[in-house]
Amino acid sequence: MSEPSSTACLRIWGDTLIPDEVSLLLGAQPTHARTKGEVTLGKALGRQYVAKTGTWHFNASPRSPSDLDAQVSEIFAALSQDAQVWEQLSLHFELDLFCGLFMAESSHGIWLCSENLRLLGERRVSMECCVYAPCSED
Repeated sequence: MSEPSSTACLRIWGDTLIPDEVSLLLGAQPTHARTKGEVTLGKALGRQYVAKTGTWHFNASPRSPSDLDAQVSEIFAALSQDAQVWEQLSLHFELDLFCGLFMAESSHGIWLCSENLRLLGERRVSMECCVYAPCSED
């Protein structure tokens, strides 16, 4: 039997977002970032893509077995603790924590400790969780 795995990513986005400014505020370099209108070359067939909005993403290390709580701690330990920074970001941009749980069986759960839930709330970071069921083998 395999173990479930998890991913976590802080995502900040908005039309006026300039990635270098967010990096300066948070004291860290993003895993992925784009400015609105930036043209990038896609991996498939060399297509060009134009960013519809500015984005700044910061990923935690993937975990197997899953440990979403540790991933949330990892993300926020690496970023500014200044409440005014988070207030400024939340006033100008959308902030969320994307969490992916890749299940090994049909019955696995995730949890966050009260400290991490408080941390998300204080920083006005919403949370999106996607649960990926195991593939059935026919």
